[in-house]
Amino acid sequence: MEITHPGAPQPPNGLQVSLETRPPGKVELKPGVDHRLRIHAGEPMRGACPAQGFVYTQGDVDLFPAGMEDAWDAREPSTALMLSLSPALLRRAAQELGLDPERTGLAPRHMFRDPQNEPNAWALEADRRAGHPAGRPYAESLGLALALHLIGRYPEAQRPRGGLTRRQLERVTDHIEAHLRQDPSLP
Repeated sequence: MEITHPGAPQPPNGLQVSLETRPPGKVELKPGVDHRLRIHAGEPMRGACPAQGFVYTQGDVDLFPAGMEDAWDAREPSTALMLSLSPALLRRAAQELGLDPERTGLAPRHMFRDPQNEPNAWALEADRRAGHPAGRPYAESLGLALALHLIGRYPEAQRPRGGLTRRQLERVTDHIEAHLRQDPSLP
């Protein structure tokens, strides 16, 4: 993989930005700690994954939540804007929205369009390429806007909270153990 703008400084705000060009061939995205957004930026690229064939065109977006891995075969070179958002940045955005940051995540998505957010992504790339002339607050505000948008548009399904209290679980377990010879019912 070639980073087409190597060495440019990154803002210390939980956000990494790069413009990447990959040759044809197998692409393996390893699980990472950050949430990743990939925006196709080059010529159309044909490819295939185990589920289907596809053609990426400029502006097609993939969203890879933290920990997700993926693999595909690219039949042509591809250029993409890659944005990596730290879990801390996502938690901050969740707090700003009044959500529980420990229960807020992103759902994986492939080949979708997001014209509302694409200008922010490209503004971050232009700022990175220019060496962050507007300073940290500019990149931080765009990064936070990106995270807020992603949480609002592509949230992970909420996991149910709680379960039985310790005392309730003890009562259920005691009841089952006391009636093992019977056919216990849920009520």
